[in-house]
Amino acid sequence: MSTVSKDSSSKPTPTRGSIELRIAHFNDVYQVADHLVTRDDGTQDNVNAAKFATLLKGITEQWEERRDGKKEGLTLFSGDLFSPSLASSITKGWHMTSVLNTLKVDAAVVGNHEFDFGYNHLSKLAKDTVAPWLLSNIIDTQTNGVPFPFKKYHIEERLGVRIGFIGLVQEEWVTTISKWPQHFEYRQMATVGKELSILLRDSAGAQKCDFIIALTHSHTSNDITLAKELFALSPSAPGYANIASKHGVDLLLGGHDHYYWASKGVTSWADYDVQQDIAGAASDEGDVLVVKSGSDFGDLSEIILKLKNTPSGSVRKKVIERKRHFTKEDTEEDEYMKRVVAHELPDIFEAMKVSILWTEVALDVRSEHIRCEESPIGNWIADSLREAYDDTLVNLGRKVKADGVIATAGELRGNGYFTASRPLTLLDLKRILLYDNPVVALELGGETLWAAMESGLSKWPDPAGRFPAISGFRVSWNGSLQSGHRVLGIWLQEKSTENGRPKVTERPVQRTSDPKYVILVGGYIAKGNDGYDVLNDKEKVKVILDEEDGNAKSKFLLVQEFLEELCHSAPKKSEREDTSSLDPFAKLRTRPQATSSDIGGTAIVTISLEKAIGNASHPSQYDAGDEEETETENLPRIHPVVDGRLKNEAGATR
Repeated sequence: MSTVSKDSSSKPTPTRGSIELRIAHFNDVYQVADHLVTRDDGTQDNVNAAKFATLLKGITEQWEERRDGKKEGLTLFSGDLFSPSLASSITKGWHMTSVLNTLKVDAAVVGNHEFDFGYNHLSKLAKDTVAPWLLSNIIDTQTNGVPFPFKKYHIEERLGVRIGFIGLVQEEWVTTISKWPQHFEYRQMATVGKELSILLRDSAGAQKCDFIIALTHSHTSNDITLAKELFALSPSAPGYANIASKHGVDLLLGGHDHYYWASKGVTSWADYDVQQDIAGAASDEGDVLVVKSGSDFGDLSEIILKLKNTPSGSVRKKVIERKRHFTKEDTEEDEYMKRVVAHELPDIFEAMKVSILWTEVALDVRSEHIRCEESPIGNWIADSLREAYDDTLVNLGRKVKADGVIATAGELRGNGYFTASRPLTLLDLKRILLYDNPVVALELGGETLWAAMESGLSKWPDPAGRFPAISGFRVSWNGSLQSGHRVLGIWLQEKSTENGRPKVTERPVQRTSDPKYVILVGGYIAKGNDGYDVLNDKEKVKVILDEEDGNAKSKFLLVQEFLEELCHSAPKKSEREDTSSLDPFAKLRTRPQATSSDIGGTAIVTISLEKAIGNASHPSQYDAGDEEETETENLPRIHPVVDGRLKNEAGATR
C-alpha cells in the first residue's frame, strides 16, 4: 500500500468504481490524566485524554458531513476502556462513559478488562455509552443470543457503502476473568466470523453489506491466524485475487496488546516501519491486514481504504486497494474534554503526587518488555512484596516467613517508562500496582511450584499477563522447548550476610510433594485464574493466609507501607557514605524461622484505594519536612537489576 499524503484536509472524493473510506482507530485506553508515553525512538510525550480528543477532532472535522449530522468517516475502538486505572478503581469505570461519548465512537468491541467489576456492572456502563458494543462470539446460553446489552453485529453506511462490524475476542482472556458468568459460552472466532459473513453479505438478505471489519481484542499472534482464516488479505498476498468469492472479513482492527503495530501486508505506513519485529508477530508473512493502535491515548491510526468494485455476484463487493494514513498525538488540549474529565474525576491526583522513592536506574513497565523477560521492575516489586509481607506476618505474631513470591507481569500496569535518576510518586506506584488484589500466602510442594512456573512461561513469546516476576528462588528455563516442558531447574535462594557482605545460598527444588514452601501470590492467581489452576488444587496447596483471613493487603498497600518505613528510616544524605540502593533485602532484617503451626482460617478484608487515601495511608504521611529536600536527598533509593533469577537459556529472541 502506498503512503497517503499527511494533509488530512483533503476530503474523500469517490470516483467511478472506487471509493475512499476513512477510519480513525484506537484501543486500550486507561489513564485520562497526564501521563508519559514512550515512543519507538525512546522519546517521551506527556499525553492525556484532552490532547487525544483534539488530535481525533483534527482528523474527523475534515471528513465530509452527511445530512443526518454524522461524518462520512468512522471512529472505531478495540476494547479495554473502563479499567484498569487509578481513577477507575474509585469510579468503577463510570468516568469513562462520558469520555467515550465525547469521542463519538461509532462501534466498539468488548475487552477483557471491561469485566473487571463484573458483568452486571459492565451492562450498566455499556448502556450509558452511545457507541454499540460488540461481542459476537460469546453466547448467553440462557437466551441463545449474545449477552445483553451487547450486539452480535452492527451496520453503518458511509459514502453509499454498507459496512458490517463484528466483535471477536480470544478464548485465552475469557479464562482470566474471575467473575465470568457460568452461562456465557465461548465460540471460536473464525467460525463466527464466517457465519456472520454469510449473513451480512447475503444479497438477498436484509443486511446486504459490502464490506466487513472485525474489531478484535486478542493477542497479535491470534489476530494473524484469524486474519488468514478469514481471508483478511493484503493486495500483495498470493491468494488475494480469489478472495472476492470467499467468506470472511476484509480488515482486522485489534486491541489487547499495548504496542503500535501494523502487519507487513501494509506496504507503507507513515511514521511506522511495518518491517520491524514485534513479540508474537513471527507468523506475519506479509499476507494479512491487521492493525493495532498502541494504547493509553498515545497513538491514533487514521486508515484510508480504497474500495473497488469486484465482479458482479461476488461475495465481497468492495476490496481494500492500497491507501492508509497514520497520525499520532501532539497537540493542545480539547477544552470540552478537559471539562468532562475535571467533572468526572475525584480530586485525588494532586494529593498523590508526593515523591516516595528515588530510582537510580530506568524502569521499563511496557508490556512488551515485562511480559516476555525478567525485568528490573518485576524483580523489585517481587522483592518488595516479600520484604513487606514478612514484616506483616511478624506484626501479626505469625512465626512463619515467605520462601518466595510469584507475581505476574499482568499485575504491573501503567505501560510506561521511567527514566533514571528521578523520583517516583505515590501516583506512579499506584499506576504500576493498580489492582487491589490481595497478596496471600500458600504452602505447597516443589512439584506444584514447578507446575506454576510452567504455566507462567507457557504463553511465551506472546506478551501474556501470566508471565512471572519472582523473588526468593531462581528459575532456569528454555523458551525454545515445548510449552509445559520449559523449566530446566528451580533453586531456592536464601540470603544472609557474611562479614558485612550479602551472601546467597541456593538449594535445588525437587519435583516432589515435600518439603513444603511458603509462597506469596496474588489472590487472583491463587484462585486458579490466568492459567495458574495448580495453585487452586486443594489437595496439594494449603492456604496459610488469604483474603478470608482479615489481614491480607493489596500489593499497592504492601509496597506503599514498606516504602513509608524506608522513608522514615532512610539516613540523611550527610549520614550516608554512599548512595547504594535501599532495595529489598539490602538491610536483611532478622526474621523468625518458619514453623509448622497452622495460622490459616481467620479472614481478610481487601484494603481499597479509598481507604488508603482516606485513612492511615494518606499521602501526607510521606511528608518528611522540606519537599524539595525529601524528593532529592532523603528518599529511599532503589537500583533494581536483572540478576538472572528468571533466565531464558534460549536467549530473549521472540
